[in-house]
Amino acid sequence: MNDQRRQRRAQGHVYTRRLVLSILSIVALGVVRPCIGQEEPRIAREYTLKAAFIFNFARYISWPKKAFSTAESPFVIGVLGGSPPELKRALAHFEKKKVGTRAIRIQYLTEPADAKNCHIVFFRNTLDADTMKETVEHCVDTSVLLVGEAEDFIDNGGVVNFSPAGKKLVIELARDRALKCRLTVDARLLRLAKIVD
Repeated sequence: MNDQRRQRRAQGHVYTRRLVLSILSIVALGVVRPCIGQEEPRIAREYTLKAAFIFNFARYISWPKKAFSTAESPFVIGVLGGSPPELKRALAHFEKKKVGTRAIRIQYLTEPADAKNCHIVFFRNTLDADTMKETVEHCVDTSVLLVGEAEDFIDNGGVVNFSPAGKKLVIELARDRALKCRLTVDARLLRLAKIVD
């Protein structure tokens, strides 16, 4: 019995390593390419990594069928709170990819109400508190994954938050809130995240 448990745990670690390697390989393949002989600016590296994680959230989280109008409907990733060129370049790379059979569409939102028409919404840390609150309210009782990068994002209704920890990026996940949104998070992603319920 213990051998089986050890074997399952080892297999889980292999899957988690594969997920991490897949994210790192996307970053390493040059979503944002540095100039020869120069180090990538910190902000470009940061948004390249965040874009790679957002793409992998789309792959390792399952949405209910009713979140899509038709079998051909695209997977929509919205961005709210302004978009620096580094983020736009990083996300544009993933617009050429697919989530399963669905094309990816990136939308830069200007109205909080538009968030409910997306599958993932990334809240920039430049967003003011009132707009953040209004957007979260529009997404109540929907299957929209709310992803942010502000210190109090989870406290204000977010589901996933990018939290810096030195040179690392910690993924905070409000698992109970994801379940309320009818989102199923793959065990591999759960092992990577810091659960903050």
